[in-house]
Amino acid sequence: MNQSELGAFLDRPHLAVVATSRRDGTPHSVPVWYRYDAARILVWSGRDRSWVRHVLRDSRISVSIAEAGIPFGAVLISGTASYHEDEDWIAGEIRAIAARYLPADEVEAYIAQWSSLTGMVAISLDRVVSWERGY
Repeated sequence: MNQSELGAFLDRPHLAVVATSRRDGTPHSVPVWYRYDAARILVWSGRDRSWVRHVLRDSRISVSIAEAGIPFGAVLISGTASYHEDEDWIAGEIRAIAARYLPADEVEAYIAQWSSLTGMVAISLDRVVSWERGY
């Protein structure tokens, strides 16, 4: 995909699967909601989540985002992750992420259910491999 196609693909509300390394080196992966801000992948989470604890210890991360239907496009990202809390921009990002996946009238109630999640993981796109059609 070219940059424009990549941006359009990442702007759609696919599930992303983030993969981190446990302390013993074994892989750990989890599906997440995300938002692409034209420079990085942002994921709402909390410091107590296993995958976030892994990122705090080792910032290397990979992300897979794939279409569930035809044409089965996909994006594979290798990058580094940073965890952010107590920053003014986070509340807006939480709402932007939830709004990608939920009807507008459900966003605030959903966020309230997860009030313990107060952080944001920002993932750089150090290496990107993508395709428009599955193989």
